[in-house]
Amino acid sequence: MNEEESKHEIANIPSALLNGIRPKYQRTQSYSLIWTNTDIDETSPEYQNVLVMLRSVVNNVIVCTGRTQCIEFLNDMDHENVIVICALELANQFVPILHGMPQVNAIYIFGSVNYRHKPWIAEWTKIQGDFTSIPSLHTSLKKFTCECDHNLMPMSFVPKRFLAATAEVENLVLLEPFFKYSLLFNEIISEMHEDDTKSVKDLVFYCNSKDISESQLKYFQNQYQQKSAVSLYTEDIFLRSMLNHALFSFNMEIVARMSFFIRKLHRQLEELHKEQSNAYANEFIVYRAQAFTEQAFKQLLDTKGGFIAFNNFLSTNKDKEVAIDFVERAIRKNNDIFGVIFIMKIDPSKVLATDTPFALIDKHNDIPQENEILFTMNTVFRVGEIKQAVNQNRLWKVRLAMVDDNDTELAMLTLRMKEGISFNGWYELGQWMLHVDLFDQAEELYGELLENAASDDDKICIYHELARTKEGPRQYEEAIMFHEKKVEIKQKTASADDPSLALTYTIIGQLHANIGNYSKALEFYKKSHNIYKKTLPPNHPDLGTSYSNIGQVYSELGDYLKSREYYDKAYKIWEKIPPPNLPNKSDSKRDTGRLYETKNYDSKRRQFYQKVAAHARRTLPTIRRKLQDGRKEFLNPKIKD
Repeated sequence: MNEEESKHEIANIPSALLNGIRPKYQRTQSYSLIWTNTDIDETSPEYQNVLVMLRSVVNNVIVCTGRTQCIEFLNDMDHENVIVICALELANQFVPILHGMPQVNAIYIFGSVNYRHKPWIAEWTKIQGDFTSIPSLHTSLKKFTCECDHNLMPMSFVPKRFLAATAEVENLVLLEPFFKYSLLFNEIISEMHEDDTKSVKDLVFYCNSKDISESQLKYFQNQYQQKSAVSLYTEDIFLRSMLNHALFSFNMEIVARMSFFIRKLHRQLEELHKEQSNAYANEFIVYRAQAFTEQAFKQLLDTKGGFIAFNNFLSTNKDKEVAIDFVERAIRKNNDIFGVIFIMKIDPSKVLATDTPFALIDKHNDIPQENEILFTMNTVFRVGEIKQAVNQNRLWKVRLAMVDDNDTELAMLTLRMKEGISFNGWYELGQWMLHVDLFDQAEELYGELLENAASDDDKICIYHELARTKEGPRQYEEAIMFHEKKVEIKQKTASADDPSLALTYTIIGQLHANIGNYSKALEFYKKSHNIYKKTLPPNHPDLGTSYSNIGQVYSELGDYLKSREYYDKAYKIWEKIPPPNLPNKSDSKRDTGRLYETKNYDSKRRQFYQKVAAHARRTLPTIRRKLQDGRKEFLNPKIKD
């Protein structure tokens, strides 16, 4: 069997963003561990000691008593990253199988190993070593998982050629979704106000069901007020790996639960930045080593002159040798990756502490590391020279310059993306996810917000947004369920003639029509119509839309006489409206098609509907598009455009 290199988690754009596929996030780390041993006595102190040690490093630990059971688990984890600890007696025949499985990132041999086995073990690069004691295994396992966490750095890229195009609002779609998110996230977090005491309890309660050790959770809860955020972030507990995994996989449920800690860490960096301002009066250089997949590396090459955003807290070092040592070790272990040393120029005079703070954290670091500088989340750099190292085709040096607060291109992008956003905080972030078709991530976020909704008005808003997460991917039946939840809540306090109910009934009717359930569509259109007749003037264009919707459904049902009756009523209203004000809540193109199916329509009316259709196609969205734009009349009345 040919040797395959170990594939670590490496810097890349999260696949959940690129593919729109929602992973089922059950874990809080990027890796799981399987311990395989044929001679396990669960009652023995040695077994318990090993298990406690393993779970102090990796939350999800699976114990297997043989090769077959281990392989079955691995086959069910084909899209995950797994560390396997293999007993010596299984290693000779089992390692070649494990090494050929892409989901296996590292292999540890645990047990006494004599000289005869040493050369054989060295042939397989996924093997991290042979270990005879728990402390030595623990040390190596910690080092490996720290490297995984280091490489778990989500990045987003904006090539220079896109910057001019995005000056126009309609061209913002060219921007990578994750970059859009990164520009808004810090501002959203900083503006939020949460009760940290409650948030800590909620996070601990959540983590209790995620295999995180009770001792770590108790420590976090007891030390949260006593220790600095930097100390907790760098300590040997669950926080850093959990946050890294959530940000890389874009797990909005976890990100929302950890937002209070993200904000605390950001604010401490602000304070440290101000305290250390005298030490950074002049430009200086820091370094960051990173492993890249071939795909991500090509994106980096394509970004020269453009922007790169590091979508996590960014650890760097003033010592170049630290970065060189890390990246050289990475490319030796894996022939499929590219090693990059980022050479980052920082000009403190152009950086506001409140926006993109950074600080030397050695005094606050649980593991002192000389010259470590930590940057806040989503720091943006301009990509400069990209140069290959001498005599090494997989080692590159990339010069970056931290983008200052006066950069006109970045400021314009941020300003453009804020236009049309009607919510604050998490609602704002959720709306941007919907704008860029991140429906699954938006659903996660709004689901989390729903659990903490303080009032019925909040729930109505959230159910509306949850419905949008289903309308986008055309999961109309689920969208209907969320809209019906809105109706249930609204009916508790609203009158039967409340116009907001009419609008929701119209939405539900259209969704039923979309799936061909025309009898239900007719039922809800008529509910809406009855409210409009009571609350609107007789010549209001929305009433014309309502007549048209009902006429359309009758046409679908084959009742052309009824269809004509309602289309005639719509016509009588719409013929009085000048073309610039034609209603935009009807798919007039489809209405025109239905009219041709009816009998004995005079040419004048046909021509009028053709004009309606042409005008709507040129200038106006359908009602469904309008609903997805978050218009205030479909939402909580207290929310403004």
